Amino acid sequence: MEKTNESVVAQDRKVVVAGKAYFLVPNLNALRGINAALGGLAPAFTKVRDLNFDAMATVLVSASGMKPGAAEFDELVRDIWQAENKAEIGGALSDYLVVMLNGGRNVRDDADSGDAGGTPGKS
Repeated sequence: MEKTNESVVAQDRKVVVAGKAYFLVPNLNALRGINAALGGLAPAFTKVRDLNFDAMATVLVSASGMKPGAAEFDELVRDIWQAENKAEIGGALSDYLVVMLNGGRNVRDDADSGDAGGTPGKS
């Protein structure tokens, strides 16, 4: 089976919570952690979109490869809950989950793909 450039893994994404940077890595270990804890990527996406802070922390932990104890996990949930940029954190986690839904690859933007057809319905 020949691999193409389409199989290139997306770059890590950075999320800052309470002044601490977390790097979200799109890999199989993260996928398995999210699947086990949240029942799959679709439920994870829904929970993150709904700003479920425990789910957000779970995705953050799995994506960054952390192995926190219960107290450290609770502190992360509290930091997300108290963050002024909850929507920004949720948006970054949602973007990360979209990459994971795409097999760890960046989602191709048709505008950047050289498609001369443009967006349907727009001129």
